[in-house]
Amino acid sequence: MSATVEAAQRRRGGRNARKALRSAPLADDIKPVWPGMQSDRYRALTSLDMDNIHAAILDTLETIGLADAIP
Repeated sequence: MSATVEAAQRRRGGRNARKALRSAPLADDIKPVWPGMQSDRYRALTSLDMDNIHAAILDTLETIGLADAIP
């Protein structure tokens, strides 16, 4: 066989095959979340952290203001 025929026979898949792989559902052993898993609300900051940020923002606005802010 010629090199082009061998290459054509080895070549499999293409755009449609890649799309089919991406759209196929994940196997159960690699799913990041399973139905029925317990979860809680994600809180990146505590209420104390948010109060500290709020106070810092008000202090910054009082000191700098909006008129002198850097654009």
